[in-house]
Amino acid sequence: MGKIQSACEAVLGIVRGVSGIRTAPDSPPSKMSSYPVAICYPGPGTFSRDNASATRKLTTLVLEVHVAYKDLDRDYRVLLPLADAVTDALLADITIDGAVDTILANDGIGFSGLTTLGYPPDNTIGFRWEIPTKIRE
Repeated sequence: MGKIQSACEAVLGIVRGVSGIRTAPDSPPSKMSSYPVAICYPGPGTFSRDNASATRKLTTLVLEVHVAYKDLDRDYRVLLPLADAVTDALLADITIDGAVDTILANDGIGFSGLTTLGYPPDNTIGFRWEIPTKIRE
C-alpha cells in the first residue's frame, strides 16, 4: 500500500471515531447506504526528491462528510456538530496516526463550510476539509 493511500485510510480511521459519522469506507462505494458518510481522497500536491533516496510529497488530502439532502433543517442539525468534532479530531494528531510526517500547520486545514456535494445518485450536502500534508519516503 502506498503512503498516500495509507494517509487517506488513516484520516478515515480518525473520523470513524467521531460521534455522528455512520460510515467511513476505505474506498467509496458506487452507492451509499447510510449517511452521514465520510470519504477521503488525494487532492492536489507536489512531489520532489530531497536526495537520491528520499521523496517528498506535499499532498492535500480531501475529506468530505455527506448527508442525503432531503430536509434542510434536519440535515443542518445533523451536520453542524460534525464541523467542530471532525476538525478537532484531525487537529488532535498532526501526524494522522503516523501516516504522514505532519499536517502543514502553517497552511492550516481548509474548510468549505456547508456546501452541496452530490454523491451519485443522491443529492447531498455537507462539509469538505482540505488537509495539507507532508510525506517523506
